[in-house]
Amino acid sequence: MIINLAPGRRLVDPALGAHERVHIINGHIERSKWGMGLSIGHLESYAYAARELGAFDFFCTTASNALFFRKPDFSAVISELEAGNIFPATHGRDYSKDYDISVKGYDGEGGSWAWTGFNQSENFRRSLEEGCGITRCSVTQIEGLFARKQDWDIILDHQQQIDALRHALTQDPDDPRNYMAVEEMLFSTFILQFGSRRFSHLCFVFWNGLGRVGPAELLTTLPDLPPHFCCAKWFDRQITDPAAILVGTDAGRALLAACRTTPVKRSVVLAQMYESLKALNNLGPICSAENSIARNWHDLSGWNGRALVEGRIDLARQVETILEDVRQPVETFAPFFLTEAAHRGFDLSVSLTEAGDDLQVIATGQFPDDRLSTALAGYLYLSYRTPVSEFILSFDNRDSARRVAERTVLYDNGHHFSLVTPDRETEANGEVRLHFRVKDEAKFKVISIGLPCFGRIFTSLRLTVLETPPQ
Repeated sequence: MIINLAPGRRLVDPALGAHERVHIINGHIERSKWGMGLSIGHLESYAYAARELGAFDFFCTTASNALFFRKPDFSAVISELEAGNIFPATHGRDYSKDYDISVKGYDGEGGSWAWTGFNQSENFRRSLEEGCGITRCSVTQIEGLFARKQDWDIILDHQQQIDALRHALTQDPDDPRNYMAVEEMLFSTFILQFGSRRFSHLCFVFWNGLGRVGPAELLTTLPDLPPHFCCAKWFDRQITDPAAILVGTDAGRALLAACRTTPVKRSVVLAQMYESLKALNNLGPICSAENSIARNWHDLSGWNGRALVEGRIDLARQVETILEDVRQPVETFAPFFLTEAAHRGFDLSVSLTEAGDDLQVIATGQFPDDRLSTALAGYLYLSYRTPVSEFILSFDNRDSARRVAERTVLYDNGHHFSLVTPDRETEANGEVRLHFRVKDEAKFKVISIGLPCFGRIFTSLRLTVLETPPQ
């Protein structure tokens, strides 16, 4: 295992590095959710392995938010590789529509959202074609991408051309609507054009619904997967995360085994575990200096304490303005909706109403081409427009609270998104209240809070914030 940390980063606990089969390195490129950062990071790790680890036959990419729920069965993974099954089995995504696409651009239907950015990145595509000799491109799942060493060697041999790709991408428009996760297409494209045309995946990704690995997934979906799967995304990357506790401790594994083999006891055991975790989440101080997140919206054109948006939008990672008279909502930290899915319509309905010291938010919608789909359509972004140290989401029921809690994000309205989880849960006046602390330097910056919007699912909540004290 190679752990590739960002430049200058150090592990707090050095014990992990003492294991002879764990190698900790610091890469030379800053990481970002978009662009070439993760591609270069994975390639750095492979270069280290090829240089330092002697003979080996296979290499696999993974990430720190992929939870290993059982030991890898490498014979099963290799059998999957040799069978030529290059399209990963996932929950809610069909990669066959992202296969064998012209480097000139994507003009199909139903493909990955990444093609939107690909089509807009003319310099990147030109460098891919002229510098790398690529004629056809394919997007696949980077999570758990498993391939032979010979194929990775071919990619590494193109290191100079890949560096040129990174430079070319910087010459294309810097627009959040067109960002690409290049790692999803780079390695698979090289293997399919220059290599064995074979790769497989050992990670299962939940693209639909909440998209999180929790106790329910560990008890039901994951144990029934084919044997070549051994990890799943996403989980919270914290030692206190329920899924991490269940697979990372002897007691947790024993509890999982008992629940899986004794269905009659399952609900009782999980209920007891949930109540214990809830009690831990309730610890912590309660601050009452709460303000409506809309308190500083008075100078925004079109805001008079209420806003209503209803209509069909095209889910192609485009920004939808919530307030009609605000032309640049991202730049001004006004409310906006940022779509996630690609090449699909979505009937969106958003209502914002300020009442005293809170903002009532109601969001729902429906995919016209699949009215039963509960897939994530996008995020409604709201900002206090000055720094906040904490925000609180209040719900009438626990199901809504859990659904939103597992897909809440922070965005700096520039390049950086981060998935966040509540630090504690409280109850007051019959409401479930989720408290999110804004940590580190982020609490001294203006940010937007992203609330998920799903197909068919009605989300209603109240949003308040605590201002950051002067630094």
